[in-house]
Amino acid sequence: MRRRTIDSTMVSGMRAGCMRAAVVLAACSLVFPARADDLAEAPRQANDRMPWKRWAVQLGGYVSRLESTVRLGSASAGAALELNLEKAFGLQSSTTAVRAGAYARVSENLRHRVALDFYGSTRVASKTLTEDITVGATTFSAGSTVSSTTTLDIVKASYAYSLLLDERVDLAASAGLYTMPFGFRFERASTVEAQDFTAPLPVVGLHLDFAMTPSVFLRQRLDLFYLAYGQFKGSLGSATLAVEWFPWPLVGVALGYESLNIGVEARSDDYPGLDLRGNIKYLQNGLFAYVTVAQ
Repeated sequence: MRRRTIDSTMVSGMRAGCMRAAVVLAACSLVFPARADDLAEAPRQANDRMPWKRWAVQLGGYVSRLESTVRLGSASAGAALELNLEKAFGLQSSTTAVRAGAYARVSENLRHRVALDFYGSTRVASKTLTEDITVGATTFSAGSTVSSTTTLDIVKASYAYSLLLDERVDLAASAGLYTMPFGFRFERASTVEAQDFTAPLPVVGLHLDFAMTPSVFLRQRLDLFYLAYGQFKGSLGSATLAVEWFPWPLVGVALGYESLNIGVEARSDDYPGLDLRGNIKYLQNGLFAYVTVAQ
């Protein structure tokens, strides 16, 4: 009788222990997946608390002061000298231009970003020359009236990776390509000297953005390029400083300053994609403003 009592007691204890273990295992099976989901969701929620936009589209204008020097043809062949277009042909040294851009952060952690920017300007002038001016193979004599048109478009595609990203700072390294179609046309009566060429220049850069408040951002950007190869020499430096303000959750405005310095010289086919024979120097500084839609 005693043995049966002990066995019954042990069986009852084992049954109770198994039931408790089953309850614990069932609870774990519910808790741990939920905890895993919470852990996976935590970085996403942390990113959502950051002030950085996942995408943005910008449209605005640019008021700048510029200086351009050009030589079409080979200096070694005795062709034209370098000409300051503003002084030689009366082109305005200040201009307005269209400016547009867009970017998207393409990773869940917000560190990977692709961007596309556009700038375009056209200048037109007419001037009666006081001295002979040679452009390429054409000489415009003193006393003649010459009509001039210059165009410059800049299209930049870039990729950036945020080396440091938190709720206040976004420091990113970037690589991109400036594609710059230039156009020059000088015309007198039936005499025309014109040349169009495209200068593709790869650049590396740094972006440094500060979130001063959840709706006010200080944006800084630097792009650089230099290459001397064979009979090609090219350089580009671009620096941008802007303040961006979002008075509404999805719509913001910005005001900034940009300096752009481009120098390209080519006398052969050493540099792929460049059909220039001569050189161009282009310096531009000015203020820009844009409206942005972002989220």
